[in-house]
This record gives sequence, structure tokens and C-alpha cells, in this order.
Amino acid sequence: MELTIAAVDHRLAGDAPAAVPLASQVLALARQAGAPALIATSLLAVATTVAEADPGQARAYLRESRELSAALGYQNSLDLVRQTGIALQVGDRTAALELGRLAIRALQRDGDRRRVGSILHLIAGALAAARPAAAAVIQGAADAHVATTARLAQSVSSAASAALGDERTRELRARGADMDWDQAIAYALTQTTQALDEPGPETQP
Repeated sequence: MELTIAAVDHRLAGDAPAAVPLASQVLALARQAGAPALIATSLLAVATTVAEADPGQARAYLRESRELSAALGYQNSLDLVRQTGIALQVGDRTAALELGRLAIRALQRDGDRRRVGSILHLIAGALAAARPAAAAVIQGAADAHVATTARLAQSVSSAASAALGDERTRELRARGADMDWDQAIAYALTQTTQALDEPGPETQP
């Protein structure tokens, strides 16, 4: 736990090179212990630290973590949040939407409103390229409830503004901000499902 916290702290501080060996040590200890649930979580710690430098390796760690969770028949809601973020980091928008939808439902059962807000931001990021208007609405709703990192918020805003223009983006974000919590969740889930149901570059067989 202490190594994981240290790795996350380095990652959040922007020092990924220092985070990698710590996260790798966490994974090695988890494998040594032979605890599948702990291994699944540890894989995500490593994936997060290497996502920018080695997206391919991060995808492999994410895939292994998901496979372990599926074999266990249990999905930790916090792991779902991490998986969603990693999928978005490595550019797998389809996986980010699938995982984000699962995460919202799991977090709602847990009553974890703060992390649901974070997932809304991630879903907005995953929708930004193909559905900029929906992304702007969802981000506006999320911003009204939960703050996010400036980097992610700027990324979503830039994509929406490039497609829609600054004024239209502001209007859509304001519409999202006017939504109550339940409306925001329902809208995000609907947009996510519609995006996943529409064949596109990342969803075609």
C-alpha cells in the first residue's frame, strides 16, 4: 500500500520515471503473494506510470488486469475508475466508454458520487472527438459537481471548441451545468451507449 501511494504521488507530481520502479515493485510483490485481485490492481498501477512513455505496454497491463478481474468474477469499482483513465490515456476510446459505463453503475451502487463525477470527465474525454457537443454538455455537468485536472478539462474543451466554436461550447457546457445529478448521469449513460452502438473506426469488427 505504501509503495502504491508513493508511485501515485510521483505520477501526480509529473515524475513518471520515479513512479515506474515503485509500481513495478508493487506488481512483483503482488505476483509473489499470488493474490489475483491484488495483481489486477497492481497491474493498473504500473500501466498508469508507463502510459505516456509506452502506450503499448500500458495496454498489455490493462488487458491482463481486465482478464484477471473477469476470471475472478469480481470488479473493484476503484479499479474500474483506473481502467477507464488508462484506456483514455492510451487512446482506446471504445474501452474507455465501456469501462466508464461499468464504473458509473458500480460507483452508484457504492454511493461514491465524487468518483462518478471523475468518470463523467473521463467519458467526456472519450466522446470529445466523435461527439463534441455531448462531451461539452457532460463536462459542464461534471464541472458543476466535481473538479478535475486542468489537463483533462483543457483537452476536452479544446476538442469541443475546435469542432463547435467557443461560443457554442460555452452554451453546451452551461446546459450541462444546469442539469441535476440524476439528469447528468442519465445523459452520460445514454450518450455512451449510443456511441458504442454506432459503428466507427474503433468499434467496427
